[in-house]
Amino acid sequence: MALQSFSVFDRPGRRLVVSGQSELAFVGGKLSLSGRIRADQGRIGLPKMGAPDLGGDVVVVGRPRRSPPPSPACR
Repeated sequence: MALQSFSVFDRPGRRLVVSGQSELAFVGGKLSLSGRIRADQGRIGLPKMGAPDLGGDVVVVGRPRRSPPPSPACR
């Protein structure tokens, strides 16, 4: 399939427009995409909130476990 200025996503702070030739197939129960695609336009805005933090379900080996935050019913 031919793509010309195809908008992959267009949201506030995130935009990607691509062009190129690609082939989409369903092989062995899986979706396969191959071809040559280039980014015509792109913008990824990063939040200005400082350093990222780990999710509550992440365990770092060698560090003590964090206690979970109190549930809304306990506040």
